[in-house]
Amino acid sequence: MRSEACKVTVILHKPEGYLSTFTRRTELWAKALLVPGNRCETDTQNQLNPSRLRRLVPINPLEYSASGLALYSEETSLITRFADCEEEYHVVFRDPITQPKLYTLRSDIYIDGVEIPPLEVKQLSDYSAAISIRGASSKLRKACRLAGLDIRSIKRLRMGNVSLGDLMCGQWMLLRRYQLT
Repeated sequence: MRSEACKVTVILHKPEGYLSTFTRRTELWAKALLVPGNRCETDTQNQLNPSRLRRLVPINPLEYSASGLALYSEETSLITRFADCEEEYHVVFRDPITQPKLYTLRSDIYIDGVEIPPLEVKQLSDYSAAISIRGASSKLRKACRLAGLDIRSIKRLRMGNVSLGDLMCGQWMLLRRYQLT
């Protein structure tokens, strides 16, 4: 058994339309993008046996219709660590963001009978915002729907202190140990 310090964790910039978890249609499985040819060209610090990529499990999977930061790891304890961490998303809406809609997002919201804390929302334009939430992107979609906002696209930028950075869509790179602290 490998020590926790030697276990591999990677960041993938998952494209929209890929599944984070296992499916029989492997062409739609985001994990199928974890091949040496998709490794970020600047991520050359460590050699990695490609067979280790097949053993990785998704950490806090990203929904099919969302893009952005997806973590895969041999370290299954990260599933618990990232289960309820703060996540940041860039969200583009089909309709303009109005003050009443912002107020709704920044207030206490009940989703499926459970109160979620107010969202941290930074409006970027009339049609987009950076939104931080604890928990899954599906909660974010429901909160936006309750506020009367129809989402055009959603991209996860950060999970806890792990950021997508400049990683190009479809590329992956090794996550260094210090990036998890």
